[in-house]
Amino acid sequence: MSSERWESAEHLFLELEELAVDERSRRLQEIGRGDPAMAAALTRLLAAAGRSQGFLESPVELMAAGEAPPGDDESEPAPDDRLGPYRLLHEVGRGGMSVVYAAHRADASYEQQVAVKVIRREIASPAIEQRFRAERQILARLEHPGIARIIDGGSSEDGRLYVVLEWVEGTALDLYCHQRRLSVEQRLRLFRRVLDAVGHAHRNLVVHRDLKPSNILVTAEGEPKLLDFGIAKLLDPAQWPLAPDETEAWVRLMTPRYANPEQRRGEAVTTGSDLYSLGVLLHELLTGHSPDPGVAASTPAPSSLVIGRDGAGAEEARRVAEERDTSPEGLRRSLRGDLDAILGTALAVDPEQRYRSVELLDEDLRRHLEGFPVRARPDRWTYRTGRFLSRHRLAAGLVALLMTVVSALGVTSWRQSLLLASERDEARLAQRRAERLVGFVQEVFQVAVEGEALTLRQAVERSARSLEGKLVDQPGDRAELLEITGNIYRDLGIYDLAEVQLEEALQIRRGLDGGDSLAVASLLGTLGTVAGWQNRLDAGETRIREGLSIVAASPRAEDRDVAVLLTDLVSLLCLKGDFQRADEPSEEALELARAAFEDGESDKARAFAGRARVLTSTGRNSAAIPLYREAVRLHRLAYGPDHPERVALLNNLGLAYRQEGQIRDALELLGQAVVLQRRLRGADNPGLAAPLKNLGDLQLAAGELAAAEESYRASSAIMEQAFSPAHFAVWVNRAGIASVRLRQGRAEAGEALLRDWLEQWGSRLESPYLRGLGESVLGECLTAQGRYAEAEPLLTRSYRAIRDHQGPDSAKTALARDRWKALYRAWGRPQPDLTDS
Repeated sequence: MSSERWESAEHLFLELEELAVDERSRRLQEIGRGDPAMAAALTRLLAAAGRSQGFLESPVELMAAGEAPPGDDESEPAPDDRLGPYRLLHEVGRGGMSVVYAAHRADASYEQQVAVKVIRREIASPAIEQRFRAERQILARLEHPGIARIIDGGSSEDGRLYVVLEWVEGTALDLYCHQRRLSVEQRLRLFRRVLDAVGHAHRNLVVHRDLKPSNILVTAEGEPKLLDFGIAKLLDPAQWPLAPDETEAWVRLMTPRYANPEQRRGEAVTTGSDLYSLGVLLHELLTGHSPDPGVAASTPAPSSLVIGRDGAGAEEARRVAEERDTSPEGLRRSLRGDLDAILGTALAVDPEQRYRSVELLDEDLRRHLEGFPVRARPDRWTYRTGRFLSRHRLAAGLVALLMTVVSALGVTSWRQSLLLASERDEARLAQRRAERLVGFVQEVFQVAVEGEALTLRQAVERSARSLEGKLVDQPGDRAELLEITGNIYRDLGIYDLAEVQLEEALQIRRGLDGGDSLAVASLLGTLGTVAGWQNRLDAGETRIREGLSIVAASPRAEDRDVAVLLTDLVSLLCLKGDFQRADEPSEEALELARAAFEDGESDKARAFAGRARVLTSTGRNSAAIPLYREAVRLHRLAYGPDHPERVALLNNLGLAYRQEGQIRDALELLGQAVVLQRRLRGADNPGLAAPLKNLGDLQLAAGELAAAEESYRASSAIMEQAFSPAHFAVWVNRAGIASVRLRQGRAEAGEALLRDWLEQWGSRLESPYLRGLGESVLGECLTAQGRYAEAEPLLTRSYRAIRDHQGPDSAKTALARDRWKALYRAWGRPQPDLTDS
């Protein structure tokens, strides 16, 4: 085909792509009256472009066939035919260049289901074969879990080339998101995995050139797989002598809806071509609309597209929002600002204004998800401040509250100094104390927003240094300030700094008030919970019990003092997994709290939640769920809907629903807990680890393996960063990932994960229950490998440990028991009697 004729064909194809079906048919008839061959070629192109569910096909392939009408398919391979060692099962896709079959390896080596792509006989030519070989070499170069990998290749008996590819059972990216009503955040996280695969191709100097939903399948486990490198371009063709001549006109065809302006004009293709296509994909996933091709910069902001103004538009807006698990107004708020700017940059008409790499686009999405300023928006102080507040709403709330309280204290002191001259010195002292606290809070806030990527911990560490050496000659004031800041750090999950502040406050209080004051007892309870979160469980329990002893001996102690410390003890014992020992104190704390606290006091909600957690963890879910619901109500009265303790309540209520077998309800609650925790405390806060781990357990139970692994890894990374790789939460998350490997049929990989951690850190596990959680999974890994004698002691010991801590009726005990029974079924041996052991 001459270059002039190609130009004509390309323009006509792009024109027809934009027409409605009826108009397209009339236009094709008009073209056919003057040029039948052109109309036939265009018809084939449109047919190929419209097969959106095709496996590994692209519209370029039909143009490569020339203008002759396709011949019959009698000469094509048929089901049960053999290509090398592969037996064809059935056809799954067809393009202009190739036919794709489901197949499996049928020789004596092993069984494996695959996809086999074969060049169509009628269009075989040296140029087509050259392109096919290039595709095989491109795929061989790409080794990434998000890219369908090449397995084999060869030629049939009649000399036609074929390639054998990983079989991908999945759903097109857009359909997967819609069917599961994924939220904007979930879509962004899934899309980032797509970016990781495309980035791998780019780093290997490969441009895909045909990125669209049908070429990105998502498996049932939530793993995206990038398909079809049939028209991919190698950025350094000198490395590959088999790469076809890129000046051939047919390789310039693309899917117009996802092509950037340069591709449409036939200009040089770079990685920017894929970046623009990714921008279109993301626009569709988030808004339900496609941007105007080639003129995206002049289209309305994406957030403005999701609010319908009239009847039909409003109904469409509701439909789009519901597919994203929100309302039209909620969707608009999610998109407005950062995502508007990110999409605008990705879809800029001028290539110089777009993202320069997939990594930069991915980085902006990460920053948006974690609450940091994105690069696509102007760097203004007000914007950076707003992102900090969004990222650390809890910190902002504490700052606002403290500023209000201490400012009021300063004003009150000033008034008192005017009215009571005899107490002027005391009033001035109170005012100075207030001013110091105001100054400290202001410093925390100012430092936090100075750097756009500064974490809350970095801000607190800098600000904490301002306390060094201050108020040493006023120990009462210093103790008060240390206790306030220590509790702030505790609430923010920065436990090591909290302990430093609270420990010094404790020593000062002991010196001022004696060792048996109620203030000392309260500090001991707080320090005990902080130690527990640092994996010093026995030390934490000792501290809390010391506080309880002080309260028990104090004639000034009230029921509320006892209830608070008992609730602290329950929390610590639950963290240890000692639910049986937590039973009595949780019941006593609840009874005291019912009488001692009003509904608006948070300690009442904590007592209800503590008792409910013990009941849930010992298999008494029907009694626990009403208590959890009451705890949620009481907590909302005390703090409103956005408070970090609400995260724990949602988390634990979700676990109670899980124990009752209500997996979907539990998933929804755990998802809310994770989102709330990220919003309040940031993405790297230790308090996020527990709900993430529990969310992973639920996702595993629901068969969402990729999502489960992501949750486990995120939880583990947080704990490793906050504490150390030896923290028990890292071990428990390893067990979760090992369970994912088991479900994937990779028992050896699961075993390796667990043994590696045990060899390095296993001696530090204090709790038999926590050790048992991992050993139970390790035993299952060994059972799956037929290593029954090795599995038996692990499964027996872990079952007993979990049963003793959780009770015989808990879900975790049932799971450990099922693994133990499965061992003996697989082994073919009778089960021993463990009922009395």
